Amino acid sequence: MHSYRLSVNFEKLICHQAGSKTTSIAQPYMWCVFFKVDGESVVISDQFKLAGQAGVHFSHGSHYNLGQVIVEKGTIINIPPTVGQWNTDLFPMKLPYFEQDFPATIGLTCILLKQGNVSHKAIEIGHHKLNEFVMHAIEKSVAEFDPRQIDVYHLESSVKSYFERSVSHVSEGVDRVIMRAVIGNQNILQNIRSLIKQDSLVGFKIWNFNHTDIAFNHGLISFSERWTSPKNGDWEVQGTLKAEIIQHANPLKPVIDTKP
Repeated sequence: MHSYRLSVNFEKLICHQAGSKTTSIAQPYMWCVFFKVDGESVVISDQFKLAGQAGVHFSHGSHYNLGQVIVEKGTIINIPPTVGQWNTDLFPMKLPYFEQDFPATIGLTCILLKQGNVSHKAIEIGHHKLNEFVMHAIEKSVAEFDPRQIDVYHLESSVKSYFERSVSHVSEGVDRVIMRAVIGNQNILQNIRSLIKQDSLVGFKIWNFNHTDIAFNHGLISFSERWTSPKNGDWEVQGTLKAEIIQHANPLKPVIDTKP
């Protein structure tokens, strides 16, 4: 199984409708979280559990991180690399006893928001709290991996489904995490202004791909998501994952105690 050099990019944000019928403009911003569970920092132990830490990368900024632009219907924003890009390597993991390669996973998360009256400082604290929330979910999914829940006859698809289920529950608490952090870091007047016109969550999406997906698509995967609601309008994000084979590449073996 090949090791890959990856470039993962959220490339374009398209505004099909900025908001409700009475709202024609908006100021969007985006948070992205990238993660991987691969042979660079995670091993499969002799008990077929996972040991180590996932690799994680966070985007920069909050308000105006897509540029100080007023967006209306038909606007297409080129997402800056500081927000939507991660360059990394993806190494397969080793199955103990069998000495076979096992596909690694790379995941990407996009959170799209629209600016309201929340202060820049408070929303950036909300950003950091969200990063902590997502990172905890990823670390928990690695630590609590239980081989007894895996279908040995469909091993690869079963493991992939496990990570999809484990991380997807993050979306259920995103807005609560952000607003708790915001309210706790603004004065009373700022909180009143925020209640009148809050920053709003347009959409949230998690993708994950593994070695098999990359090979099947010949090293080029396009992905997209479109969010439509009466309140927040109609928005679409588009991106690509590009992979190049690393010749004769071996990750440094993680120094991890795999004993129970």
